[in-house]
This record gives sequence, C-alpha cells and structure tokens, in this order.
Amino acid sequence: MAERLQRAHPADLEVRGDGRTVVGIAVPFDRPAEIRDTSGTYAETFRHGAFARTIAERGDRVKFLAQHDRRSLPLGRAVLLREDAAGLYTEFRVSKTQHGDEALELIRDGALDALSIGFRPIRDQWTANRSAVERVEARLDEVS
Repeated sequence: MAERLQRAHPADLEVRGDGRTVVGIAVPFDRPAEIRDTSGTYAETFRHGAFARTIAERGDRVKFLAQHDRRSLPLGRAVLLREDAAGLYTEFRVSKTQHGDEALELIRDGALDALSIGFRPIRDQWTANRSAVERVEARLDEVS
C-alpha cells in the first residue's frame, strides 16, 4: 500500500447551519505547492478528479480529526465531499463533545484557519527530473 502523506492548505473555514457544520476547501486543485519531504523538494499539484473514487466509495465515512490523531476520538465526520472548480469542497458535522466544542470555538475565533488531509497516492504523474508531481488519484483517509 502507498505511503500515507499529509498536506495542509490554508482555508476560509466557516461554521454554518446549526453551528456544528464546518465548511471549507480541503485541497485546492491546479495550484502547485512546494513540498519538502522524504522524497525531496518538489512541486505538488492535485488534479480535479483525484478524490472521485474516495467520494463514491466511502465519502460518508471520512473522519474529521484533530491534528491527524487517529488514537483519540474524531471531531466528527464528512456530511458532504465534492470536487468543484476550486478544489475538494468539504462539509463536516462536528460532534457535540468537549473536543468538538473546542475546535468549533477555535475556528470561530480564527485561531484554526487551515485544513489538512491525510491521503495515500494512488496514481501520480512525475516530471522526468522528479521536480513536480501531479496527483491524479489519491485515497482520502481523513481531514484534520
């Protein structure tokens, strides 16, 4: 199985509805980001369609975590994942727990202003010199 990776992206997070739904773009499409990891330094671009299989097969089971921590309880779960022109649009229902309440307050205060994904690359297109990669298909494991 492919290595599990994490990527953070600034997001205009909003709390909507009854005050327990967090909305934002988790991954922008067609915007290269400079990455430095065990593979080196390279530009990474996610393409529209990269998460289509995850959405179709398990979109309602994608968890909303705090700091990618799978050992503690999740903050909530996805109620809507969709790909649009801007990127991977997400809506998460935050559970009424102490950690969920704290996360919502930090988002409302602007202290939390990014989303980060945990994913596994499925199909990539690297340049010949490995200075850039296009993520054509990726399995979305979770959003934090």
